[in-house]
Amino acid sequence: MAHPLRTANAAPAPTQAGVGSVLNAGIREPVIVCLLVAALFDTLSGNPLHSIVLAGTAVALAVTRARERVRLGAAASPVGDWGDPPNGLARMRSGLGRSSIPLLLLPAIGFGLVIGYFDRYSLVASLAVAVVGATAIALAWHGPVRDEPLEEAETSGKLLWVLLFAAVGGWELTNLFLQPSLSVDSWAHPTISVLADPVLGSRIWRSFFLLAWLRVGWGLLKR
Repeated sequence: MAHPLRTANAAPAPTQAGVGSVLNAGIREPVIVCLLVAALFDTLSGNPLHSIVLAGTAVALAVTRARERVRLGAAASPVGDWGDPPNGLARMRSGLGRSSIPLLLLPAIGFGLVIGYFDRYSLVASLAVAVVGATAIALAWHGPVRDEPLEEAETSGKLLWVLLFAAVGGWELTNLFLQPSLSVDSWAHPTISVLADPVLGSRIWRSFFLLAWLRVGWGLLKR
């Protein structure tokens, strides 16, 4: 039991982080670095809206991580210290944590079929994807939705994924810079988005990729 005088005189832990702390937190987080790199290339490719969303998410994550470190007074915060989510998000997280896969599959299929009907980059499709993405970020802000034990990845597996991402990223950047310009597509040196254009021109394929996107997102929410 804590001493009453110590409890009464204890100052609240600071939560404000300076610019240096935010930059330091951002550099140490690979996800934040990847988001900033993606934002940079979206800007160079003439997609300012996508760039703003990616950069804003990266900055918000860096600020949150820096505040956690300042509050805990440690080099890195322990897993699970995420703070308490607002009531609405708490209820949503609780509901998702109790939901079964078949129950979640029904709205996912409905979302894919309905939104896949609309053209790419249409207002309805863009808003729907943005709302789902923003909700997922808000839900993930306070840690995994489900407390499931995760197996530690083997070193060989980590190395394989790093090499795979490096190879795909290098190929994408090479083709991007070999195009006539960063904002003009070329089938002579196609990027991933250029190769995906014919496939995503079909409503069925758009619905399929939306379902795959939701499935990957659900897997990330659980982590």
